[in-house]
Amino acid sequence: MTQSKKILLVGGGSGGHILPLYPLAQELIQKGHQVHVITSNSKLDTKIIQDNFSSLEIEHCEICTGKLRAYLSLQNISDGIKVLKAIKTAKKMLKEIQPDVIFFKGGFVGFPILKALKSQKNKPKIFLHESDISAGRLTKHFTSIANHIFLSYPSSTINHQPPTIPRSCTPLFWHDPSITSKKANSENPLPQILIFGGSQGAQFLNNLILKNLETLTSKYNITLVTGTNNYHEVKESIQSLQPTLNSNLQVHPSLPQAQLYKSIAQSDLVITRAGASIFQILHLKTPSILIPLPGSAREHQLHNAQYFKDQKLCHYIEQKNITNTSFLNQIEKTLHDTSIKQNLDQSHITSSEKEIAQKMLEDL
Repeated sequence: MTQSKKILLVGGGSGGHILPLYPLAQELIQKGHQVHVITSNSKLDTKIIQDNFSSLEIEHCEICTGKLRAYLSLQNISDGIKVLKAIKTAKKMLKEIQPDVIFFKGGFVGFPILKALKSQKNKPKIFLHESDISAGRLTKHFTSIANHIFLSYPSSTINHQPPTIPRSCTPLFWHDPSITSKKANSENPLPQILIFGGSQGAQFLNNLILKNLETLTSKYNITLVTGTNNYHEVKESIQSLQPTLNSNLQVHPSLPQAQLYKSIAQSDLVITRAGASIFQILHLKTPSILIPLPGSAREHQLHNAQYFKDQKLCHYIEQKNITNTSFLNQIEKTLHDTSIKQNLDQSHITSSEKEIAQKMLEDL
């Protein structure tokens, strides 16, 4: 039997940086290894762990850290102090855990960990995973000490990557093998549409749906995930529109990942941003309309959406070009696009936690 190793998984700041750690942690635990997960101590990170990782035997730790911005801001002073404290905390955590392997999924929470590592003589094996088609600042900054870089896109660009560091296209995302793409049995024959915008991109989508709510609910079953910050405002707006609306509408502030994943599988169409959730949607072979979040770092969401549109696996609309008419027309176009459905049926997008775990444990 393989000797148990200590594996440290690090990610934070968004669901896309934390939820993919679940299948990897599950795979490592099944192989008999000890798994520690470090996130930031933000309310969002804590809730994601509480809602989605309770079934796993992991040790969860949190780091209070700020963010160093690439522009002038007074917050850089206060957050700079937080970062220095976070690095000190990270050194203490590394000394207590003594990991054999560290895996970084993304988010600024990785910065103090990696900074603390630079002062260590005997470093553990270090792995990075990049979800987007263009690498984030953290990935670029620390490629020099990585043993391997995992990529979600085969054409990902990582500037300043030493040519000696191997890389592989190995997507990683939350999934449930027991759930397959199958429309829920329903007496209502209307198409099922799921809309969600994540933590940062929800407000525009919420407003877009509210503007077209009467038309949408007359033709489709709508499930809208508003985000916790926008839920009460959206509910009040919907109530002010009653009784013009019928019952073809469900509104949630958020959904645990298992429930969201099942809803993706049972929907005829998903409307969302263009972050890490793309892989779940394509894996479940559900047609989608992607609306990239404008101004996202490196405009990575736009490039993500363009990549899969070029493969004819989805449609996307830039937010600046959306009108009520174009939005409603795009829904009809996507629902009746047989080529998208055929291409999705022939696609093979899967999560690579088994391959990643195997690579991480090699030569230990």
